[in-house]
Amino acid sequence: MELFELYLSPIDETQFTAIVSQSTASGDGGDTPSALPEGGQRRITLIKTLEFSQFSADNFQDDSELDWMAAEKIITADRNAFDPDYLAQIGQILYKALFPPGSPVENLLGQAIANAESQGKPLVVRLKFPADGVQHSRLADYPWELLHDGQKFLCHHSVKFSRYIAHKGVAPKLPSVEKLNILLVSSEAFSKEIGLKRLSKQEREAIRQGAKKAEEDGHICLTELEFATLKHLRDYLTEHQGEDSPHVVHFDGHGVFGQKCRQCSTIHKTTKRQQCRNCQAQLPSPQGYLVFEDEDGDADYISAKELGTLLHQSGLSDGDSQTEGVTLVVLSACQSGMAIAGESVFNGAAQNLIAHRVPAVVAMQYSVRVDSATKFAEQFYRSLGQKNSLAVAVSQGRAAMGVEGNQWYRPVLYLRWQDNKGGQLFASATSPQSIPQNLPWTGAKNFVGRDEAMDTLHQQVQATERVAITSITGMGGIGKTELALQYAHHHFQQKTYRGGVCWLEARGVDVGIQIVNFARSELNLNPPEDYDLQTQVRYCWRNWLEGDVLVIFDDVVEYENISDFLPPAELRFKVLITTRRQLLGQSFHRLELEVLDEEAALELWVSFVGEARIQGELEEAKALCADLGFLPLGLELVARYLERKTDLSLAKARQRLGLEHKSLEQFSQDMTGERGVAAAFELSWQELGEDERELGRLLSLFAPAVIPWSLVAECLPEVDEEDLEDRRDDGLMNLSLLQRVDEGSYQLHRLIREFFRGKLSESSSVEEMKRSVCQVAVIEADKIPEALTNQIILAIEPAIPHLEEVAIN
Repeated sequence: MELFELYLSPIDETQFTAIVSQSTASGDGGDTPSALPEGGQRRITLIKTLEFSQFSADNFQDDSELDWMAAEKIITADRNAFDPDYLAQIGQILYKALFPPGSPVENLLGQAIANAESQGKPLVVRLKFPADGVQHSRLADYPWELLHDGQKFLCHHSVKFSRYIAHKGVAPKLPSVEKLNILLVSSEAFSKEIGLKRLSKQEREAIRQGAKKAEEDGHICLTELEFATLKHLRDYLTEHQGEDSPHVVHFDGHGVFGQKCRQCSTIHKTTKRQQCRNCQAQLPSPQGYLVFEDEDGDADYISAKELGTLLHQSGLSDGDSQTEGVTLVVLSACQSGMAIAGESVFNGAAQNLIAHRVPAVVAMQYSVRVDSATKFAEQFYRSLGQKNSLAVAVSQGRAAMGVEGNQWYRPVLYLRWQDNKGGQLFASATSPQSIPQNLPWTGAKNFVGRDEAMDTLHQQVQATERVAITSITGMGGIGKTELALQYAHHHFQQKTYRGGVCWLEARGVDVGIQIVNFARSELNLNPPEDYDLQTQVRYCWRNWLEGDVLVIFDDVVEYENISDFLPPAELRFKVLITTRRQLLGQSFHRLELEVLDEEAALELWVSFVGEARIQGELEEAKALCADLGFLPLGLELVARYLERKTDLSLAKARQRLGLEHKSLEQFSQDMTGERGVAAAFELSWQELGEDERELGRLLSLFAPAVIPWSLVAECLPEVDEEDLEDRRDDGLMNLSLLQRVDEGSYQLHRLIREFFRGKLSESSSVEEMKRSVCQVAVIEADKIPEALTNQIILAIEPAIPHLEEVAIN
């Protein structure tokens, strides 16, 4: 299960900022400003539309409401009925408010959905609301579960929703269990006075049926409270502690959002009434009530505040710490998730229970038909009994209500715990899915030519604590990140690292914050917020899950960026580092990656364009691979280009190819790499000093062959010998832009050479460099005698390609 947490921060009553606070998608989450639909003026209109199953113009007495509904195609043009697609229309209005078209948050959502779907996992969109007063916008009132992207309801596919209210203080964290105790409270109380009809026993039987198999398997124990009074509930919670205490309380009965008189207890299904209709006393602000029974079986309106206090107190021990207690409250009651007015944004029944530290609440946002509530309850418990998370169980319960109807969006899930994304109540045996991980999706269509590197890497990881993946020719595009990803995904499936696999982006992102976020979302840890970041990270390492742990720091620029956040020197922590730098200043073991060989390069291309096409132009294919220097990123980009250009011959492709050609610039969204070849090289170029850049430009004037260093030194007689070596070793070689072939011999990768040549125009010394290379070439040519011996030929052979390059160009 993947997590996409979206924090909704109100600016004022109409505007808010959407911030992606947790996600597996890469990129800038940004602070995306947005606004409520129609500036928040149509909030009540939307709620009324969704509350009623059938349209009646009497419910919309303001002509402007009907005008707006007709314009948005929520009602038909004749204004006599809801439009057949009115739910989709509302969903699109909400989607555009939450994910403005083309915004960073919409792009990240698309990536997160694609990543989750590619791995066959559900994506939990967790909407996080600040727990402040009504002076800010009423963001939580909106039915975000209806989100529709113009093609589909997100809820009907791989996306699950939960709501998180960010109350101050430590969030509740309760241990998961092997067996779930469920207490069913079924109230038959009704009220003709305010239109609450007598309820059937249909839902009660549905819950029994839904839990039946799980009871037989020993996963669930279902108990029914004998009398649905608050006193009997209090007595039961007091007398049933330890293993017998209920983890789930399910309330089956009526719910009301309204005002209750404190003098005579009369209930009013209103939100703005000033005085009690019975005793004329001043009425308090509206809130959510559950209709329990009193001792005579009549309606007893219990506020969620009162119920929440009872449930919270039942989990307190003499030590004044929450050691056990109710983990989940399920409210089948109508309007138990509604909060549309009052002093608090979260004054509904579900929201009030969350405020009283109930970790999870499933409720109904609007009135719900008995048959629909029955179908939801049965499927919810059937799914929960199979040890699914709350997010999955709610999603499956919604589906059972019928996706073609207008009931499925009414259930809502509120969470207030540091959970594993979707709210898992059960402890489960370790499996690949239960091992905590946040691995990005790997876009490799066919991972070739790295079997030996994978084996060597595992040997090094197991033999030592830290391994740095670099390369001899390890410029961007050599496949460092892909190798680390493949290794991590493979050993995740093998359960090698039962303590978790933690992936950290090291370039331009604070790794400390990432570690803390991982610990919170994946490990249920809650490092104290008053600690500084370094101390929070140390807290996380100290309290990490038992078992071997793999931590990957991807694309490290400077060792100092990660040194303060490395795990402790315990053998169970295995650290992988990918970097372009060969010298990080630490004595890490190093796995040096080579470019692919010809066989592996051709195998990669066959996986994209088919064997027949490669065999049909085999020599051209080999030559094209060589032109690319067998660089994995370049090979994959060109392979994807050829895959799109089915009629393009390989010979024609060779004629077109150049570093600036679009085939090497346009990376695909389903690739692991996020840049084209030139863009990948540019990152290393930006880290070079100007003297080091000038050396790179100079080297590009030599032939694409092994370069004797003596020739380079002769071109720069004014530069101190040691300074020149430092530019070479600490600059170009350290960033894997130059390869040492042998003593005194070096070589540029073909594409690196072309990249450096493209930088010649940025230098004011280019003509001087060309003259110096020509002069050195003339001097070397003059050294060649007319009578050649084998010994002389061997001595001058390394310089020949460069003499030819000068002569031709």
